[in-house]
Amino acid sequence: MSITDPFYAGRWVERLLLLRDRILDPADEWRHAPYLPWETADPESRPMRFEAVGIDSPWSLSRSEAGFVGGILRQFTRSRESAFAYTFAASAWDYLKQRNKACAMLRRALVLDPDYVPAYVVRANLSHSEANFESGLTDVKKALALNPDYVPALVTQLVFKPNLDDSSADTPLDKVMRLNPNYSDTCVIGSLVMRAAQEEDWAVDYLTRALELDPDNVEAYRMRADAWAVLSEWEEALDDLTECLNRAPSNTDVRLTKVAYHMMLGQHEEADTEASHCVNKYPDQARFRQVRGGIRIERQRYDEAAEDFNAAIRIDPEAPGPYVRRGQLWHTSEDYDRAIEDYDRALALAPDLHAAWSARSQGLLELGRYPEALDNANTALALYGEDSGALYVRGRAHLALGRYKRAMTDLNRYLLKYPDDVEARCYRGLAKEKAGNRKGARKDYARAYRIAEEIGNEKGAALVIRLFPDLKQRKARR
Repeated sequence: MSITDPFYAGRWVERLLLLRDRILDPADEWRHAPYLPWETADPESRPMRFEAVGIDSPWSLSRSEAGFVGGILRQFTRSRESAFAYTFAASAWDYLKQRNKACAMLRRALVLDPDYVPAYVVRANLSHSEANFESGLTDVKKALALNPDYVPALVTQLVFKPNLDDSSADTPLDKVMRLNPNYSDTCVIGSLVMRAAQEEDWAVDYLTRALELDPDNVEAYRMRADAWAVLSEWEEALDDLTECLNRAPSNTDVRLTKVAYHMMLGQHEEADTEASHCVNKYPDQARFRQVRGGIRIERQRYDEAAEDFNAAIRIDPEAPGPYVRRGQLWHTSEDYDRAIEDYDRALALAPDLHAAWSARSQGLLELGRYPEALDNANTALALYGEDSGALYVRGRAHLALGRYKRAMTDLNRYLLKYPDDVEARCYRGLAKEKAGNRKGARKDYARAYRIAEEIGNEKGAALVIRLFPDLKQRKARR
């Protein structure tokens, strides 16, 4: 069983997708087997088999992954019309992120059997994923009214209310442990309680126990990776994500998390490899192109990054994100006019897109268009008050426009978060100097130069000398 998937439909979907890859591989000697195993944890059902027709037909293989699985699901529900079959199909559609189809299957299941408890549990979890908590809790209560000892329903109740009856001697978590001490998702829920209490070490222990009970519990691997990440144990986190992908290779959310962790560690080549896997497997999805393009900017492979952003825009010209990312690429190459053109395209599609306003303010700053940069930075900060980049731009724009106290206020706030930013410290020094505080200015210049030398920032060191040439003369006299 699983919290959101009582019948392991997700694992069955992954096996089907691996089977599809095998059939499509010309080097594989796969031969069609007329029956497919249908594993279930339903206590009233045995593992089931049914004959799948046309699984390796050209038409079936030409369809998308969801279409391929959906064709087999339709065969199954027609051959085994029951509340169980429709609930299983609902779990499979949910795994494929086809929520409308999942809900349709659950409606059919409950028409056939209004007292079928697993259907209420699956529907409750669907409601939880869509933040429809009231409806979800109603379904949980219905399931428990029908069967107070149904473990997946008790665990789902804990998903909605992790601290339910926390002060009682017999909590729902205790009850689940008593009813089924070998139910791995009980430990998964225990880890959620520990993480809510910021006890990450205990969360890891719970998840390790869950994986001892069920070594194929994909969700436990994913959640333990999250806990390792909070503990800054990045290699362990990556190992768990790898184990997760070994069991669920189509889970692109997990793969993108792995990309993010590789980027945090500066492992750009590994991040590129994972992103390329998504691009190659799903060439018609723009978001994977956009992710890989961002990685290739970091790798200074600018032409390839541009190709990815261009491809993302061709795939989905109405999505603003790729325009912003391509604009940032032009910004990196100091083609600021071209960058602003892309930011304008993004804002035409999404006028309240904070990232586009922020990036546009930075481009205008570089072009010396200070009043416009100030306006754009103010817009970005109105949309998202924690935008440090816009705060820096606003400080610089105030400085250029002769508003030195306002410049210092914004740059002070920025430097609280980024105290080693050489340029920000330089410009705060300049604002102090213009305001008559030469002693404070010299301190900022000196510290900025020291930081620049320590980290090898030649551009930053040159900026200090340009703004404060006395520093160079004093160094020469030593």
